[in-house]
Amino acid sequence: MKAMYEARLENLTTGDLVVIECVCGHTERLTAAMLKQAGVKAYDRIMDLSPKLRCRECDERGKVLVSIRWTAN
Repeated sequence: MKAMYEARLENLTTGDLVVIECVCGHTERLTAAMLKQAGVKAYDRIMDLSPKLRCRECDERGKVLVSIRWTAN
């Protein structure tokens, strides 16, 4: 488990989830495989995804809070 500011996509294991919360209240949980399929590179930092993401509900870009739900070891 790494600190949130230094976590990269390659640090996520199969049970870890990236939680995306929009200001409108919509929440989405994504796995590392889902992010890879969307074009995120393994060396990309998770915190850097926030300005690139768009909400599926309100269609706003960059107004999301990104966090990681790590699996318990």
